[in-house]
Amino acid sequence: MFLLYLDDSGSAGNPNENHLVLGGVSVFERQVHWLSQELDKIAARINPSAPKEVEFHASALFSGREAPWKSLTKEQRKGVIKDVLGVLGKAHDSTRAFACVVHKASFPGKDSMEIAFEHLCNRFDLLLKRIYSVEKNPQRGLIVLDESSYETTLQKTARNFRELGTRWGVVVNLA
Repeated sequence: MFLLYLDDSGSAGNPNENHLVLGGVSVFERQVHWLSQELDKIAARINPSAPKEVEFHASALFSGREAPWKSLTKEQRKGVIKDVLGVLGKAHDSTRAFACVVHKASFPGKDSMEIAFEHLCNRFDLLLKRIYSVEKNPQRGLIVLDESSYETTLQKTARNFRELGTRWGVVVNLA
């Protein structure tokens, strides 16, 4: 089984933001432990007394306005970002990054989070179809969302994709 972890940046309802970004990483289930260990090592360097409290959010890292990032220089914060990306770079070949940026003004009256989610669900399903087509390996996918005010809406939306489909067809490989 492949897991797709998603997190958002921006808010669909915030008129002061032009874009909403929904992105994440897809990993084969047995790779989660390795990735977690590698990220925990970086977190332990940043906050040795409470590494589990460290979250690697790019906007917080770049701004350096909140703990634990405010105690680091700009160059140190850039180094942390490079280290985190390096973990993904060293990950198993099956690891994939997914992202969708929605220019909100281009979709008036539409929910930009739902647009991004639909695109990513479709792309994830296509990846799973390609794995089956090329490797004859029938894998399913599971989407994991970071805490969000959209959780309930996106759960319903995902169910609809399996039953009614997206604009590109029915999503068949999500568990």
